[in-house]
Amino acid sequence: MCLCRLILWSAFYMLNFKLSNHYICLELNPFMKSNLLFLIITVTLFTSCSKKDKFECGVESNSPPTEDSSILFIPTAFSPYQDGLNDQFLITTININSTHIEIYNNENELLFETDEWKGWAPNTETGLTLYHYKVTAKSLQGYEYYRCGDVYSFKCLTKGFDANKLIFGDQFDPTQPGYYLPGTSAEIIENCK
Repeated sequence: MCLCRLILWSAFYMLNFKLSNHYICLELNPFMKSNLLFLIITVTLFTSCSKKDKFECGVESNSPPTEDSSILFIPTAFSPYQDGLNDQFLITTININSTHIEIYNNENELLFETDEWKGWAPNTETGLTLYHYKVTAKSLQGYEYYRCGDVYSFKCLTKGFDANKLIFGDQFDPTQPGYYLPGTSAEIIENCK
């Protein structure tokens, strides 16, 4: 009985498993008191054990000098409904000679990379998904600059998400500060059920 008690006192178990996009950690702590076995179970839910807090871009975003006439407009959202409006993540360029674009998931894994940009959309999508991008552009005047940031793909918006921060490709307007006109997207945003 003493050996059994010693094993139980020193036993500590931790089980980790993935459920959908969440990780669950179970800690099992058995102990004996007055010849009775007690088991303390601690459950911890993580959004992702391997997810980094911030996208690691590797370069610092910069802008071309004011004498450069190039424009690089990058929306913050697209909706792959296939309804002809903002169906892909499209970057609009004016007076840009070349671009290199990389798309990453929320675990900072490279999903897509190209030097010939024609837009991008994931194969399957549900709800609201965050992606990250890294863009290197070279203007016709020879200036090189970088952009890193986030882009949301959505089929519906989750409760509590502030849709006012979304900028869609159809809001592009080169005459406006930031090259878009706020609040002008024709995109219809529905809440997830």
